[in-house]
Amino acid sequence: MAFSLTPLSGVAITLHRDETPAGQTGHPGSRAMSYIAHGAFVSASHIAGAKAIAHCYFIAGIDVAAQPGARAS
Repeated sequence: MAFSLTPLSGVAITLHRDETPAGQTGHPGSRAMSYIAHGAFVSASHIAGAKAIAHCYFIAGIDVAAQPGARAS
């Protein structure tokens, strides 16, 4: 999927699974928060009662095509 962002902006990725996964992956050094809630909230701008966890689940990375000299913070 391709989409545009302004430099140094944040990205939120929302996933919905119909079933609980048999196994769980995690990335504890992600320096990002995941918010977990039961239900379908893919289009929601706010998820009341979501549990905040300092891990990334399912997403291993985001590849960015950028101009030479670009960097991330």
